[in-house]
Amino acid sequence: MAGTVLSFWRVAYGVGTWRRIGYAIAAVPVCVVCLVLALAGRAGTAARYQRSLASGLTGRAAGDTATSETATSLVAARVLVGSVAGLAIGLVSWAVLQYLALHALLNLGFPLRNYLTIDEQSGVAFSLWGLRRVSHTGSIWASTYDGSWGGPTLLGAWAVHAGLVLVSSVPLLLWAVRGLTRLHGGLIRTVLGGTAPTVQPARPARAA
Repeated sequence: MAGTVLSFWRVAYGVGTWRRIGYAIAAVPVCVVCLVLALAGRAGTAARYQRSLASGLTGRAAGDTATSETATSLVAARVLVGSVAGLAIGLVSWAVLQYLALHALLNLGFPLRNYLTIDEQSGVAFSLWGLRRVSHTGSIWASTYDGSWGGPTLLGAWAVHAGLVLVSSVPLLLWAVRGLTRLHGGLIRTVLGGTAPTVQPARPARAA
């Protein structure tokens, strides 16, 4: 049981997770570029971009893409489907990452709550765009936090809020990102298929 819990945290904060976050951020613009390329008749190039994206999202090497003229229309259709579906998954990933960033900011940086408000309400919201700066008079260290977990001192409230999110909600959200990137990468592999067959060159005719 202890090993499972430790593995849950270790994988969530591992290098692979941060790499996937980078690819999750890049996924939406890559899908848009692939969509434009496919519509412009550059399906082979778009498919290569998508396979590279799938490799980064899943951490597994991707196969090659067919470049033969006979496969162009089929590849274009697959790229279009993969780009549209990938764009939808990418936007969901962006929403999760945005909430993760806001959640971490307001808890790991607990003293910042004295200077920020969210849509006229204090507390945690789902959007970074709702953050507003507010003025604070006096020292934040002299303020009391009787209604906060870990209060009434700032140091106690800060430690409890930061500690709780680091062992609970942040790794859960990181696992959600890992799941979404795995889904996205698997979708690309499914739509584009495995290593595409290449056209064999014609054999020269034998002399009679």
